[in-house]
Amino acid sequence: MNYDFMDNFVPQLTNASERSGPFWIDFRYMIVREETLGHTIGLVRNGEGFLELNGKRHKLRSGVLFYIPKGSYMKMTTQPTNTLEFYSTQFQYNHLHWESASNHWIATDKGPIPLQTTLFFTENGTLLDAYSRLLHRWKSKEAGYLWHCKLELLRLLDIMIGMTRESSKHIQQNAALIEMAIAYIRGHLREELNRAALARQLSVSPGHFAGIFKRHTGYSLSEYVHRLRMDQARFLLRSTQIPVHRIAAEVGYNDSFYFSRRFSKENGISPRDYRKM
Repeated sequence: MNYDFMDNFVPQLTNASERSGPFWIDFRYMIVREETLGHTIGLVRNGEGFLELNGKRHKLRSGVLFYIPKGSYMKMTTQPTNTLEFYSTQFQYNHLHWESASNHWIATDKGPIPLQTTLFFTENGTLLDAYSRLLHRWKSKEAGYLWHCKLELLRLLDIMIGMTRESSKHIQQNAALIEMAIAYIRGHLREELNRAALARQLSVSPGHFAGIFKRHTGYSLSEYVHRLRMDQARFLLRSTQIPVHRIAAEVGYNDSFYFSRRFSKENGISPRDYRKM
């Protein structure tokens, strides 16, 4: 997960909990959900168990952070000895962006957040403290607790992003690769930018590049390129008198009519009218 994904991330918490021995006794050491109703991020404090998610099994132990996307089949199991203990928070979320032309917020399509199912951190004191604060806020039900819980969740995600970036050399290398890709995209918007071309520039396979790009930014390559092209088009329309057909070419659209249609659909106004605002 990267900060680009977080730019328009708007969460709404639905629960925060701590699961330990008494809980597992009540559920006979097994939780099954045919279809999860929200997103869950949890951190294992102690013990061991297993998480089966959409047919794939994952080992849970102290220091493991796990993510369960909304709409998943989930089964979690543990044993009476060395029983699994974990913190978790459940939430829904939306992606919102401001459309100045139409003067309102637009909700965009959303799915799983770009986070691995399980991550392991040997030093998890910072994460444990963050979860403890979140749980305390949730249980307090004091005035403004939902707002403060939302802040704690955002802090928790920020810690996770930072720790994930630092957790392994491999992840750091991938992050550096994506930063290079983004810099290249920004400098070559008028050129054809597909995954094969970008992968060739970075000396990696197209499949590997597409996968890590999505994980790190939360967007597919085509979505990200389109986003940057439209941002640049809006900037040029407002700050210059360059003709629309030249702006289209400048940001990578050889067909100015196609550019105008896409711009109008996204902004609710034509490029020429946008310039007059």
